[in-house]
Amino acid sequence: MWRRVSIAAVLFAFAAAALPAAAQTTNGVISGIVSDAQGGVLPGVTVTGRNVETGITRTVVTESDGRYRLAALPPGRYEVRAELQGFGIANAPDLTLLTGTELTRHIAMQVQGPNESATVTGESEILQLAKSEASDAMTE
Repeated sequence: MWRRVSIAAVLFAFAAAALPAAAQTTNGVISGIVSDAQGGVLPGVTVTGRNVETGITRTVVTESDGRYRLAALPPGRYEVRAELQGFGIANAPDLTLLTGTELTRHIAMQVQGPNESATVTGESEILQLAKSEASDAMTE
């Protein structure tokens, strides 16, 4: 009986020691919802978080409810960028992420008008307007 109690006590001690270690983390999370100007959620948005100091980036795509979650980010200063075709790029600059925290930043995107452009390539033919010639060629 004492053997069962001592085994249980040892297992309990190991489990209790592991709990505080599991709760401690050195990383953080940036999360939020991406919506349009009217508040409608936007699924399929590419969201990129970039550590301004190190240049490390993490990219995710918003879920069907517009939510994004950039997890396991080292602490530091971040900027978050949201991109979706038909919308202007939205930025959330100057985000400071602390160890073990979750920072919530909602992003609103503006509809962008169509970007139309034409690129013309090739060489144009040169016309000589200052020079004229007369010809006497005759045929039968």
